[in-house]
Amino acid sequence: MNYRINKFFARKSYAADAVILEDLNLVDPISSIIIGLESVNSTNVNLGHVSKHFSKIEIVDGSDVLFSLDGQEAEALDWYNQRGKFRPNFNYEISGATSRHFIGINFGRYLWDRELALDPKKFTNPQIRLTLDFDAGGNTPSAVYVTMWANLFDQRAVTPVGFLMSKEIKSWSMSSTVHEYTDLPLDYPYRGIYFRPYYSEVEPSQACTNFKLSEDQDKRIPYDGELYHLINLIAERYPICEEWYNAYIPSTEVTLYVAPSEKVHGVGIKREDTASTAAFSLSDGDGGTLHAIHSSGACNAWVHVAGYCPHSVVEFPCGERDDIADWYDVSRLGSLRADITGTTTATGYLFIQQLRTY
Repeated sequence: MNYRINKFFARKSYAADAVILEDLNLVDPISSIIIGLESVNSTNVNLGHVSKHFSKIEIVDGSDVLFSLDGQEAEALDWYNQRGKFRPNFNYEISGATSRHFIGINFGRYLWDRELALDPKKFTNPQIRLTLDFDAGGNTPSAVYVTMWANLFDQRAVTPVGFLMSKEIKSWSMSSTVHEYTDLPLDYPYRGIYFRPYYSEVEPSQACTNFKLSEDQDKRIPYDGELYHLINLIAERYPICEEWYNAYIPSTEVTLYVAPSEKVHGVGIKREDTASTAAFSLSDGDGGTLHAIHSSGACNAWVHVAGYCPHSVVEFPCGERDDIADWYDVSRLGSLRADITGTTTATGYLFIQQLRTY
């Protein structure tokens, strides 16, 4: 077999905050790592999106950081890398049920990319480190299970030239009309720049006025404009962001924390084995907060949610995604600066994906 799936971290249960550290004692090049996350619900009360259980996902080699994002950033990046689709997640947000998510860390442009993969032999002691925030997501979980797999090249001999390295550069508190300047690294070519202006119940386009990317003190300006317009220009390159939920909806308003955050709309139907005239309503969804209320009593329901910008993350492409030679070579620049203007008291996150060569 040219390829194999290796479970290098067996399913383990957690009942409190934890730091999960595992050596990547693998010999073969790694195309991707898949993190399995299961959140067991003890109530119907949704605390946050399941991916929020990870406050940090890191791959390190001593002090050298190869990957560092939080769970929502990592899931959003995986969605973009998967060309606009989530992995087979199951949002079963009812007391006693289990929600299951799979988050991919992609080292190549696609699965089994022969040119780009993480080669453990190029490093001294590579490790994956997950910081688990037990109460941040799910429905008041009674347990959280974590499993990890690696998609490995086996009998297929490959010599990757490098891998995709993804890191959060900065997070900050945004303020209305205030410019936040960030000098971006010039060490490796960029495949993508990602900006996440997050504020509960606010669309990302309304949490930020303007996004500007400037080379060498405005000698060239690759991006400059209102975030609302830039989202509309970029979002057309991807399918609409979609999720399914199996949710409990009572007669008092509840919140479903969903991935789509911009232009969100939801539709649903009761999941019952008898006919009923009672109905429920869905509203809002901005910033990933979808509200639901039942007219009388309560019900379980299937809810389909769709929109743009998973977890409020906006991608700024840096070339044709599959053409390495077309990626943004910043080594020739004297400076590369992001100038981001806020509109609300949102939290801004800026992260990048780069080609790191061996």
